Amino acid sequence: MTATTTSLCVASVAALGLAGTEHAYPDQPMDGEAWAHLRRETREHRLTGLLLAAVDRDQVPVTPEQREDLVTDQVRAMSLALVLEDLLLEVAQLLAANDLDVRVIKGPAVAHLDYPAPEMRSYGDIDVLLRSSQFNDAVSVLEGHGLARLYPAKSPVWDRRWAKGVTLRTSDGTELDVHRTLATPPVGLRVDLDDLWSRSEEFSVGGRTVTALGREHRLLSAAFSASVGDTEPSYATLRDVAQLVLDPRLDPDLARDTALRSGAGAVLAAAVTTSWRELRIADATALSAWSERYRPTEAELRELGLYQHHRVTETARAVATLRMLPGVTERARFLWVVAGPSSGFRSTSTRGARERVVRAVSDLRSAGRSR
Repeated sequence: MTATTTSLCVASVAALGLAGTEHAYPDQPMDGEAWAHLRRETREHRLTGLLLAAVDRDQVPVTPEQREDLVTDQVRAMSLALVLEDLLLEVAQLLAANDLDVRVIKGPAVAHLDYPAPEMRSYGDIDVLLRSSQFNDAVSVLEGHGLARLYPAKSPVWDRRWAKGVTLRTSDGTELDVHRTLATPPVGLRVDLDDLWSRSEEFSVGGRTVTALGREHRLLSAAFSASVGDTEPSYATLRDVAQLVLDPRLDPDLARDTALRSGAGAVLAAAVTTSWRELRIADATALSAWSERYRPTEAELRELGLYQHHRVTETARAVATLRMLPGVTERARFLWVVAGPSSGFRSTSTRGARERVVRAVSDLRSAGRSR
């Protein structure tokens, strides 16, 4: 079996059990090289649980040794999930004790609420959403509890006003992504943050209740991950999008309107059409049909391109962000941080501050002209 055929099998695994998918599975166990490739791909794309389910349903034939390999992979994935869920409970309890609100997003939320069984969806970290007004206080509480920032803060203003969030790490290396919005600037600034908190849904972890985003907002979160997260979305993310869109409990009109309120119509449409194409889903739904009809504006295409092309620089995103910001004061604050993150907020001379801002303006103008 060639690597290309194996890659198609990975897509087939990602689409397992979805209505209206068109996939052909191998009719005999793979040879050693192909099986090793498939195992590696399913681990990287967080699909081990789905592959094991396909094997248990006799849709993917394997040798007894290959099934043992897969069980080993799944045990490791679920062991990590247990560690991560312990961290989730600890964080949720700590923030609640300090009167700070929290919503679970991504991995554990969709695993428990949207998949037929949570073991079908593994994940490598924990993601939570905090209120923007409480963001810095919450991060301080978590740091005081022993979690350390993976990267230094640009500034308290950046974290509170423009950042997507920060990544914290426990002493044993477990990661916690703390979000205030669903994407990095510029598109992350369009998200209606109050709307994110308007609906919620609870699920149980270890006998305790935690709170996630509402279903339509979980879809919006998955859409941002698929369209403006990595340049190449993982199959797990594409499966999340399809899983939610095909769920009869989802209100398609509400999902569409939720995206449009946050200026994310193009983000949602791109995520859904990509999921349908990559997972080869033949059945149309109200939301997939709307996504096919959606025609993004030139401005939306330019914004999506800031995330989907490898050569786009942070400076180019800063140019686009600067253009979105309202008023001279807000833009000046943004330029100040871009000109001198972290150290720019320490005591400096007026002349030095002026030089940094002038330099930042010049850099951003040059980047804008070069695009």
